[in-house]
Amino acid sequence: MGRVAAQAQCLKILADVARLRGRPLDGLAHARRALVLLGRTDETVSRPDTHLTIGDCLRDLGRPEEARRSYPYGLTDARTTRTTEHARTALAELDAAGTGAADQRTGAGPLAT
Repeated sequence: MGRVAAQAQCLKILADVARLRGRPLDGLAHARRALVLLGRTDETVSRPDTHLTIGDCLRDLGRPEEARRSYPYGLTDARTTRTTEHARTALAELDAAGTGAADQRTGAGPLAT
């Protein structure tokens, strides 16, 4: 793993910790920075989890429509069953909460990478 990819991985971990400590805005900032760094590398393994972290932070911030745009990236790029299930569960919860039609899941993601 290269230096930039390692920095991105650290930022993603910081994002998870911040979110779990009740600071989703900080987590969102860290995760978005991680995604930008990952866009500068060939490393693709961490991208789906980073998109899921962004979605989780947005949900915690009460921004479900924005969160909905992050989760499909977790499904599209998922390399593990855990990542796939996380994305599917999050989308199902958003559907159950009535945050919009299922066809709103497609579209531009939170960041262009």
